[in-house]
Amino acid sequence: MSDINFLRQYDDIEGILSPSQNNIIIGHKEVRHFLAQIRKEGCVHHALLFEGERGIGKATLAFHFAWNILSNQESGFLQPEHDSVVWHQIMQGSYPGLIHISRHFDLKTQKFKTSISIDDIRDVIHFLNQTSQDGGWRIIIIDSADDMSRSAANAILKMLEEPPVKALFIIITHCSGKLLPTIRSRCQQISLRPLCDDEIKQVISHILSDQGDIDKETMKMVIQKSQGNPRKALLLACYGGLEIVQTIDSFLEQSVCNLALVHNLAQTLSSSDSDVKFQQFCDEILDKIQKKLLFQLKRGLSLFRKNMHKHGKRFIRK
Repeated sequence: MSDINFLRQYDDIEGILSPSQNNIIIGHKEVRHFLAQIRKEGCVHHALLFEGERGIGKATLAFHFAWNILSNQESGFLQPEHDSVVWHQIMQGSYPGLIHISRHFDLKTQKFKTSISIDDIRDVIHFLNQTSQDGGWRIIIIDSADDMSRSAANAILKMLEEPPVKALFIIITHCSGKLLPTIRSRCQQISLRPLCDDEIKQVISHILSDQGDIDKETMKMVIQKSQGNPRKALLLACYGGLEIVQTIDSFLEQSVCNLALVHNLAQTLSSSDSDVKFQQFCDEILDKIQKKLLFQLKRGLSLFRKNMHKHGKRFIRK
């Protein structure tokens, strides 16, 4: 494994395998069964849209499905074999029948680009113009379509309208409502749901297998706060996420600002892995704002319905 050139992705978490390197997937049994079934029946749609919240396991599932197809697995939906030559090539980004499109790392700025550009999609066009290996499948994983520029999205749409033979697009989206309706309509939509509590526990135990178990109370809180999201669970358990959530909750519970909490939070967000922690902080704040707005909206609608029921007949008579 030391000879594998691990490829960086814009949303990688240090110490956690990226989807193209991870040969273990937990959960999503129904989706895996469905994918195995359509392969068995020979009715795989030319474009699959994997939709679900960020960190739910869409990209990992995409690479696993690609491996099953490219290594000609015939029974069910198998997890990639550790010593598989095809899987090692996928890990290296060198398998000739697979291209992975995501936000590239800019060597000049030393940062990841903020979008998938039309130039990235031209790589797909070049890839599809090449002769496939042994007349086999050519698979394009777009991760994620939410990051595509308008021109990139239009270029992908054109390819979806006239798909080449034995070409499979696996398009990943965290929010399908942001996609062009014409792209959605040309894909078979596959929704990935949050994991159950036992599956989240398995995810955490697997990642922390070399570090020892976490105590039951912490595990309980991580499961509750993660809401079935593996990525969020790992951030909560391993990267100070639980501390950030608890600090925010403490802020909201107090009527007077606690300077000690402010100082501790500032130290947490300025640590060596501050980018990951700051993103967790922003996500948690936005999540709480969203929940508050939804609560107020539901409350307002409830009051509106009560008033309409109470006064509606009078308005009708008039």
